[in-house]
Amino acid sequence: MRGAFGDASKVGWPGRRVSPAATLGVMAMVAVVATASPAAAGPADGTRRDDPAELARRIGSAAAGGIRAGASGGFFVLGLAATVAEKHDAAIAHFTEAIRIDPKNAYAYGCRADAWFYKHENDRAVADATRAIRLDPEDTSSLVLRGWIRSTRGQYDKAIADYTAAIQLEPWDGAVYGYRGLAHSLAGRQDEALADCDRAILRDPDNGENYRTRARVWIARERYDRALADASRAIQLGERNADAFVDRGAIRNRRQEYDLAIEDFTEAIRLEPGHARAHALRGWSWRKKHEPERALADCNEAVRLDPRDATGYVYRAKVWVDRQEPDRAIADCDAALRLDPQSFEALLWRARAWTLKKQDDKVIADCSEILRREPANSWAYTERSGAWGRKRRYDRAMADLDDAVRVDPKYIKAHRVRAWLRATCPDDRYRDGKLAVESATRACELDGWKDPEVLDTLAAACAEAGDFAAAVKWQTQALERFTNGEARSDIAGRLALYHAGMPYHQTMDR
Repeated sequence: MRGAFGDASKVGWPGRRVSPAATLGVMAMVAVVATASPAAAGPADGTRRDDPAELARRIGSAAAGGIRAGASGGFFVLGLAATVAEKHDAAIAHFTEAIRIDPKNAYAYGCRADAWFYKHENDRAVADATRAIRLDPEDTSSLVLRGWIRSTRGQYDKAIADYTAAIQLEPWDGAVYGYRGLAHSLAGRQDEALADCDRAILRDPDNGENYRTRARVWIARERYDRALADASRAIQLGERNADAFVDRGAIRNRRQEYDLAIEDFTEAIRLEPGHARAHALRGWSWRKKHEPERALADCNEAVRLDPRDATGYVYRAKVWVDRQEPDRAIADCDAALRLDPQSFEALLWRARAWTLKKQDDKVIADCSEILRREPANSWAYTERSGAWGRKRRYDRAMADLDDAVRVDPKYIKAHRVRAWLRATCPDDRYRDGKLAVESATRACELDGWKDPEVLDTLAAACAEAGDFAAAVKWQTQALERFTNGEARSDIAGRLALYHAGMPYHQTMDR
């Protein structure tokens, strides 16, 4: 798992945190193993004993000697070496053998939990972490790992309990405050989240990871300026790894600074060419820059690099929707949901693909499931309203749009679509020019009076309200800004109606 604000629950696991007691235990184990091997005497060719390559050779030889002697520690050391080399299957095999020899080896359970986590086997990771905690209630690293996984599963209260237990054991460790803050943020408790992140930075102001965590909280509060400042501060403090650049690039995507975002993702890929999420998020940037081929190439690479991460499939589905290829989008969303059944984005984009196929019952089903899980999701209300409109259930369509604006007063599309329905609905019981103008004006204010589709909607609202001079004014501006030939033809047709003093009415289809 790697950091990406597109899904805050999937930021990178920081790795096993070794407590002082555990460190001494590992050192003692290595010492015991080393004395069991003749290789421990050191090289005879004068090589420095602290040379990393030589140290690795001696530890490997020492571990082999310990294994021959039947010691659990030999397998444990080999497991650590395999973990460092990111050979997680080998690490699991070594830790398993260490546990067979010594079933009470809490640290072997904890380290095997890490290996399961890196293989995306989270059920097994939680099981091993729980065993480690039972054997050693002061294993803070296993508490933090279990809390992390629980947070990714939406079990925020359980995650916070794990983090709190770790903090009670090591109150000086600022990083755990940051992890607890992130769990509070994901649970919607932003004040508690920010307080924990501030505690983390107070305890360790030179730790860039703490600033990265606080940046995630600022994202949840939609304070992208502060999020960017914290993400940049993390990089200045030495967090110049791929994840740190991915984090900052994701913030820049939110700020619509796509060129700068692409620079950050490209740097992340330079630092770590196999970083799947960097490719996926750069694909999103290319998509927003209307470069679909580059977007698709990056998303394909993300899926190739990590076929078990749902993110690449979801981002590729967005490209398929843009290209009007709903079947491919649905296939990718289905794959994402098999990997991550809790993925809101996969349900959202599958609903949008069903919309392209005019499968309105399926649109309603997916949006309703989203709203069951997250009742304040304005996107789902808005998308479902379109399906109700096509089914001529204008009462339900309007109710969904009212709810969309209620839960997110800044959601431009909800204001625009509500205005469109109020202005153009074929059932005159739902038309209201005054309310349409209010909604369309709010959409324009939020958009900065730039989007031609929003201006087109405002023109229709003005016409329904009887203000044809204003309708002509806004429709003319919309026509000047539209580049799509078919759309320009539709807008020109409506402009002719407004010049003739006639409003525009049709079934809601946008």
